[in-house]
Amino acid sequence: MPVDQGQLYRFEGFVLDTNENVLLEGGKPISLSPKALHLLRVLVGDHGRIVEKDRLMSEVWADSFVEDSNLTFTIRKLRQALNDDAHAPKFIETVSRRGYRFVAKVEILDIVDPDNLEPEIDVQDRSDVLPDSASLSRKSLLYRRPLAMGALFCGFLLILAGVAYGLFRLMDSRDGVSFAEANISRITSNGSVQTAVVSPDGKFLAYVVSENSRQGLWLKNVANGGNVQIELPSEMTFITNLAFAPDGDSVYFGHRNALYRFPVLGGVPSKIMDNYLGADYNRITFSPDGKQFAFLRFGQDGESSETASIVVYDTAISSERILASSKRPGLFLRSAAWSPDGKIIVCAALNADGAQEVLGIRVADGEVLSVPSPTWATIRQVIWRPDGEGLFVIGENDDSGFLSQLFSVSFPHGEAKNITSDLNDYQSLSITGDGRTVFAVRAQQESHIWVTDAEDAKKVRRITTGFQKFDGIYGINWTRDNGIVYETAPSGKIEIWSVNSDGSEARPLATEGGSMSASPDGRYIVFQSGGAAETGFFRLDWSQAEKRRLTTGTDLDPAFTPDGKSIVFTRYSDDVALWKVPVEGGEAKKLTTEADMLSFPSFSPDGNYIAAVRQSSSGKALAPLCIIDAKTGEIVKELQMLQSAVTLGHYKMSVQWSPDGKAIDYIRSIDGASNVWRQPIDGSPPSAITTYDNGLIFNFATSLDGTRYAFARGSYDRDVFSVIGSK
Repeated sequence: MPVDQGQLYRFEGFVLDTNENVLLEGGKPISLSPKALHLLRVLVGDHGRIVEKDRLMSEVWADSFVEDSNLTFTIRKLRQALNDDAHAPKFIETVSRRGYRFVAKVEILDIVDPDNLEPEIDVQDRSDVLPDSASLSRKSLLYRRPLAMGALFCGFLLILAGVAYGLFRLMDSRDGVSFAEANISRITSNGSVQTAVVSPDGKFLAYVVSENSRQGLWLKNVANGGNVQIELPSEMTFITNLAFAPDGDSVYFGHRNALYRFPVLGGVPSKIMDNYLGADYNRITFSPDGKQFAFLRFGQDGESSETASIVVYDTAISSERILASSKRPGLFLRSAAWSPDGKIIVCAALNADGAQEVLGIRVADGEVLSVPSPTWATIRQVIWRPDGEGLFVIGENDDSGFLSQLFSVSFPHGEAKNITSDLNDYQSLSITGDGRTVFAVRAQQESHIWVTDAEDAKKVRRITTGFQKFDGIYGINWTRDNGIVYETAPSGKIEIWSVNSDGSEARPLATEGGSMSASPDGRYIVFQSGGAAETGFFRLDWSQAEKRRLTTGTDLDPAFTPDGKSIVFTRYSDDVALWKVPVEGGEAKKLTTEADMLSFPSFSPDGNYIAAVRQSSSGKALAPLCIIDAKTGEIVKELQMLQSAVTLGHYKMSVQWSPDGKAIDYIRSIDGASNVWRQPIDGSPPSAITTYDNGLIFNFATSLDGTRYAFARGSYDRDVFSVIGSK
């Protein structure tokens, strides 16, 4: 039975109001996308019966062509809103190969027409039929005259809840533009866009395309679709952080450590300043009058892990001043954005817990202000709505998993609403001056597990299958029985699976995960989990399904000792370092004293040394690979070999010891293809272990006997999409 508009449906403490199109819990609205609410209406309408996938797709997404993954993703959003468990469902049951069934008991409460009311209801005699006041419609509460004042008061609260929800929706579209049902369209189709920005009038789109280790700058006429490549000096091979001037006549960009400007209608780029040091997602942001711009600078050399500053540059007198500075662990991170009223500059920042947040810096005096918003695992970019009433954020929160989605965040209240909820990754955000259209780079990544023999790497074969998979990107390990344990994310949330090296017996081990490592004997998995206040490492004994906490804190990249008795990991805190904890539990102890962050540790076969990548807190890898004495924590050697190790998309900067302990293997990507290279620890030149001419490697692991490799290998494409709001 399909859901009728104008009814109330009550189930297990929730009320679905189809007249107002809102889900309530305890009289308070729950934030859900229109598609999620539509899907819930269909399931509730046929409660107790299986609703086929095809029907759900045709009814909920009748106006667009989407894949089945959108249905899976939206089901997961509903389960999160209902606090439902897919494995022991109270509300939504998955029926394998068919569809879904709403299994909770549903009460249908009609909205009452006052003209058809009974003249009197004896409360004492009819108490058994009185519905809970929190589940009644506003109209029925006003007209059931015999109800006590307490019930009327509850009705009044429900009215307020509805009004509050309406105001929330209004705030999302105060300038007349709503992104609740945004129209998303592809603008480019080459699959190699690195970054993009739209002019304030919406007429031009500037974007960077990566081609054969070079980057080209292009200008697109949005109205007629014409593309023109901008001629740049041949030495300008790496371009970042595009930004249009307020008048739209010129584009600013970063090259190496300098900031340049070129005119849209043609000309030669001119250097604006040398000490720009712009990191990724750190384009300049202009004041409303266009006379100043601001940006974020790390230290004085662009790579300091200790400090970051918001710098304001006066274009009239070519001078700069530091508006505010930060120091680890509370560190300005990226994406400065000047408010339309000129009073506040916001940016993404790290906090002491290793999570990310939006901070505001008052332009008048440099005071740092907290900006209410959800907890973010990552914030890639922040921009203002032109009306100043809110922000757009590209980031990852608890609901979006490790994929960055586009959010609308009200200001200064901090309510966040999804604009996108899919299995893509969004980047490089900009908006037209009228606030109507957002442009973003959307990335599509796919990874599967591949296996090859070390002696004949050309014979490589894929052992996992499926669409929109992220197999092994953040975690992949061999066990002593030649099995493979890996992380994947079939619906955007990380899970842990195992598979035999021939591709047989693939099965899930855990429905949570992150930064995973498996013990050599195949008994334990260690992974990061927990809520914002309870983050830490957990140990899972999968043979006994026993889960145990090992640490509390923002801990990353665990590596088992060869004997499997301990793990070494990176801890982000006031005291960032490599730490060590017994796998059976106990006190974690600090191992290193290096100022910069040491990440991705890997033990030598004899357990005497640890290889780790030196990184700054900004996430930018520095050159050295450090060799560390496993007992003392002292760095005994540094190798300059990781300059080309970074690949595209989500990946792990994995390093692995060679079986003889004389070299380090790592990933190197050149001209769109990734291979494993080997760097001898004596400092002699590296050499390629594999010679693939296509495909990207996002992570890899060497078998314990050194005879085979397992790769997380696949593709990564990026194009510009427009997101058009509705009036």
